[in-house]
Amino acid sequence: MDVHVHRVVIDGGDGRPVVVLLDRDRDAGLALPVGPFEASAIIMELEGISPPRPLTHDLLAELFREGGFTLDHAELFGAGEGGPRARLRYRRGLLSRTREVRPSDAVALALRLKSPIRAQRALLDTRARAEEAAAAMAPDAESFVLRSPSGAF
Repeated sequence: MDVHVHRVVIDGGDGRPVVVLLDRDRDAGLALPVGPFEASAIIMELEGISPPRPLTHDLLAELFREGGFTLDHAELFGAGEGGPRARLRYRRGLLSRTREVRPSDAVALALRLKSPIRAQRALLDTRARAEEAAAAMAPDAESFVLRSPSGAF
């Protein structure tokens, strides 16, 4: 199921970021804890901010484009020890490949390359529960909430 970044919440207590992903109808979602660097990369992409020199995700996106690779989609799937796992499905010509990566990196790279983000239906909960999970992961979240553009799909 296709999902998009609905918002990024930063916990005011320890600065722990959480990305809230929602489906197209905004009925189901997933709260995904991410690291501060990945959260920064996601926020910068959503806000259209270009750093003076490329960040890691920018560099990888450039390498994809220069090498003739296409990112078909980033996929969040089965839960591991620390939450969902992720993989990138990409291709070059007729050669198609899959590589497992951290979920936060998958989301950041998919945003950079304007590729779909998909999540297995089993990972998604109701929107209300996804929002509650984000609040539980970032209990001291300040009012800083970044929302993705309404035309995310």
